[in-house]
Amino acid sequence: MPAGVGLDEFLRGIVEATQDIVCCFKPQIRVLRSARLTGLTSLRSLLGVLRGAERFLFLVDAKRGDVPATAQAYARALFDDLGADAVTVNPYLGGDSLAPFFEYADRGVFVLCKTSNAGAGEIQDLPVSGSSDALYLHVARRALQWDRHGTLGLVVGATYPSDIARVRAVAPGVPILVPGVGAQAGDPEGAVAAAVDGRWR
Repeated sequence: MPAGVGLDEFLRGIVEATQDIVCCFKPQIRVLRSARLTGLTSLRSLLGVLRGAERFLFLVDAKRGDVPATAQAYARALFDDLGADAVTVNPYLGGDSLAPFFEYADRGVFVLCKTSNAGAGEIQDLPVSGSSDALYLHVARRALQWDRHGTLGLVVGATYPSDIARVRAVAPGVPILVPGVGAQAGDPEGAVAAAVDGRWR
């Protein structure tokens, strides 16, 4: 942030500078929470700005995933208390860890599939026993089964366009969140080309 600019002002400035070209804002909750109470207050303030505009979605990048009782508390905190329209979640504890999020019929649940970081393949590209799928594709298939209300989205990094295409083939009707453009040097044109099929043109 520029010197002398507060967090609230900075976040509002981002909204004002981009409001004519975006439909959704995705704050990273841990980065904002690192500012302690100020960050949480600013996050709530940002949500107020977006709600006032009545045309933006508020997707919290939280990457939550825990045993069911804890996951239920996370879902309540993000959806009921904070008022997020959608969240990112981590599937690596299995479907029961995400079930509390999928109970909400009016909120989006974006399941991490293939993350944008350089080390993603160490785990996510591992072959699944008895299948030709890499683990990230297995996650995509399983997530389709976990989805109770048509609220599923999948996360696949712009750093892996060929994997975006594979996920799109598995989940043709599911929104894909594509992080990793900018500092991570993801390929936005390649990512969009890989994610778009006949349904999304």
